[in-house]
Amino acid sequence: MKRTKTILTFIAALTALIMTAQIFAGCSGGETGGTSGGDTTAEPAPAVLLADGDACRFSIIRESDAAKEIINAISPLQKLLKERFGRVTYGEDFSLNEVTRNDIPEILIGRTNRPESADILNGLRAGDRYIGMSGSKIVVAGGTDRATVEAVAEFTRLVSEAIEEGKEGIPLEFLRAPIEFRKDYPVKEINIAGAPVSEYTVVYGNADGLGAVAQTFADAIADACGYVIPVHRHRTSDISAEKLIVFGYCQMLEEAKKLHEALPEDNTGLPYTAKMSGGNLYFSGADFWAVSAASSEVLNGYVLSGSDVPADLSLSGNGRGKTIFPLSAGADIRIMTNNVWKCDSNQPDWIALGENCSAEARSPGFADVYLAFKPDIINLQEMSPKMISLIRKSLSERGSSYSLITYYPSEQDDTPILYNRETLKFIDTGHHLFSYGNNSKTKGYTWCYFEHLPTGKKFVSLSTHLWWKSESAEPGSNEWRRRQAEEIVRLSDELIRQYDCPVFVQGDFNTQTTTAAYAEFMNGGFEDCHDIAATADNTRGHHSCGSTGYSRELYSGNYKSNAIDHMIVKNRGGARILTFRQPVTDFYWPLTDHIPVYIDVKF
Repeated sequence: MKRTKTILTFIAALTALIMTAQIFAGCSGGETGGTSGGDTTAEPAPAVLLADGDACRFSIIRESDAAKEIINAISPLQKLLKERFGRVTYGEDFSLNEVTRNDIPEILIGRTNRPESADILNGLRAGDRYIGMSGSKIVVAGGTDRATVEAVAEFTRLVSEAIEEGKEGIPLEFLRAPIEFRKDYPVKEINIAGAPVSEYTVVYGNADGLGAVAQTFADAIADACGYVIPVHRHRTSDISAEKLIVFGYCQMLEEAKKLHEALPEDNTGLPYTAKMSGGNLYFSGADFWAVSAASSEVLNGYVLSGSDVPADLSLSGNGRGKTIFPLSAGADIRIMTNNVWKCDSNQPDWIALGENCSAEARSPGFADVYLAFKPDIINLQEMSPKMISLIRKSLSERGSSYSLITYYPSEQDDTPILYNRETLKFIDTGHHLFSYGNNSKTKGYTWCYFEHLPTGKKFVSLSTHLWWKSESAEPGSNEWRRRQAEEIVRLSDELIRQYDCPVFVQGDFNTQTTTAAYAEFMNGGFEDCHDIAATADNTRGHHSCGSTGYSRELYSGNYKSNAIDHMIVKNRGGARILTFRQPVTDFYWPLTDHIPVYIDVKF
């Protein structure tokens, strides 16, 4: 992209340089940036006026199909302008294929059908960001959705400062010259079978989870060398297409079918293959966990180390016990919650089925889950001393560095917390058993106050399990859950007063989002991480698994209507929830009735 040439005095140019460094220093993560600049021999450009009398001159325009993360980022800007002006036009363009030209003052967010957006975006790589004027438009954009979100956040902050100054017309002095940030990538170029990775397209099959795996691979390419490559579900046109990166079983691609059919019949593990064929790169596996393991093998072995993928690549392996799901791009920390079903010994009905639900049989599977995702925190429910001992033994044997926060044996603690001591520093903790609605002392909470070592950010994580029976099974159950939620809200307020930090609460609430207990949390100032996440699964996250056996499919329904495992946050400040996921794989079904839930957070 050609930089916009703006004539500045020496002082104005120096001011722009300083401004650019300050604006992007907080979100650059150690990257290097570009500057505003140009000829220094003439008068500076006039400041852009935001207001015309008491009205805002600009409307906000975004793509109609913009990512949820971008839409969420626009909300504070929209709120800011509405509070100042009362009414601000917020529009969508409905077709990127039809170019719309006008001279109306607009704030263009990300990719729109205005030519001013295209002119800027065509010159941006994945991590680049831009804030500047183009004709009558203010263009706020990044090379990816994540970079656009960062640009919008900075633009919102700068507009807020201009409004607070209270000058007539609200001059946006920072727009005298464009603010540009150029990311310095660790890898300049990657070739796949001799062709630049930028020439490839990522496609994926119909199986659950493959889309997320494919996007993660593309995001890693963008983070490594700055190239944004297309990602889509496989289609007819892919049959004859060249330079594909293929994830999973695709009916119309013969090589993808062959690799899938060649997988071992025994899929109790996570067998996978990664292979080059005909210039295309194929990933195949027993399910999306296995495909992700194959993807991680290639990313770590080649792409992220700056090595080319050879034309004769052929890998195979098993994903069990490996870390295969990295943090979402841009995230700082992963927090997981998991109800593990308190059952230490095998049950008669399981024995009759030839199955084993003892703690000895199930604990390695939980270790596999925790190793696959490597959460920084694992908030647990229905955890027995025997089960946690076996899980920790399995984790330790595989070189993990998790520590345990528990109040056992001084008092029963079914809600302990595992944390990664490589990324977190333990500071303080507390524990409580509910005095009502508590069968066999299994209902209560454990909380920990942590410091995230890489960022210095401090926060509280609380694991809880609320009363379990339905109102029809035991009248008064709904009120017990509401009171338990009320107790946690009061505690959270105390912790916020003491530590002034975000408080994350998660666990088996045994209640849906339509109940009084859930409302108690929301009315108490909590936000549901599912609702504020940039990307979120919308499954129920629950299936049959108990003393009589287990099923291999989820109960019907979705998160908003039926889920009982929740992750919520209060006083989050600038923390952003990038991902809310409820992952499941074939080996997980006989472990417990609750699918683990996790969030990826950027501080």
